[in-house]
Order: sequence, then C-alpha cells, then structure tokens
Amino acid sequence: MVTESDQIKKAIDDAALVWPELANERAELLRNLISQGAEIVAAKAKGKKNEREKAVKNLISIGTGLWPNNFLSQRKDEWPN
Repeated sequence: MVTESDQIKKAIDDAALVWPELANERAELLRNLISQGAEIVAAKAKGKKNEREKAVKNLISIGTGLWPNNFLSQRKDEWPN
C-alpha cells in the first residue's frame, strides 16, 4: 500500500493526463509511473556504467607503452637464482 503524499498525488494526476483511459484507475496509473520511472533509472544506470568503463579504458591507455614488452623478464634476470 502506498500513501498518496502531495507529490505522489500530483504525479498520479499528471499521469491521468498522459493516460486518460486510466483516469479512474489510480493504482494502474501508479504502476505505469513506476514502470516508466524504472526504465529511466535503468537507462541512467547504463549510462553511468558506460562512463565508468570509458574512464577505466582511458586509464589503461595511459599506461600503454610505459614499460618495455620484456619488462618482467628483465626484472627477473636482475635477481640471482
């Protein structure tokens, strides 16, 4: 059960303008609002994930070529067996 705060009441009233065929079905309007909101949040979450992946790839590219290809074997050769 959801209590209709002023903000939720206004959102449902606005939703009735978008979906006039559901104007007398407040619960259905609320479900539509939640569904639409979930899609928006999912899109924003995907955008944030893409931003983070891009930042990590950028950091990886910064280090590319910093060390020679045979760096590990060179370091191992410096230590006695």
